[in-house]
Amino acid sequence: ERVASEAAAKAEEERVASEAAAEAAKEDQAQTTADEQDAAAAKLQGIARQRGAKKQVEELRAKKAADDQDKAATKLQGIARQREAKQQVEELRAKKAADDQDKAATKLQ
Repeated sequence: ERVASEAAAKAEEERVASEAAAEAAKEDQAQTTADEQDAAAAKLQGIARQRGAKKQVEELRAKKAADDQDKAATKLQGIARQREAKQQVEELRAKKAADDQDKAATKLQ
């Protein structure tokens, strides 16, 4: 009877130890899963930050390109105004020279 009692006690100890080991394995698996989820979340956040940064860079490039186009257009308009002003000055000089010739010819007559 004593041997049977010791065997039963030993079997109970083994069962409890087995359950404890199973519970520990389950907790380890849960921790591993949580760690994997944290790593995946961190990776996704990093990807989202990269995409946001790329979008900002693209927006800044587009803005700079638009600004550069505006500057070029302004410069071209300035050049066109200068050319027009020079042409007007030349026309006025030619007209004045013609008027002066007319006055001189009238004076000589």
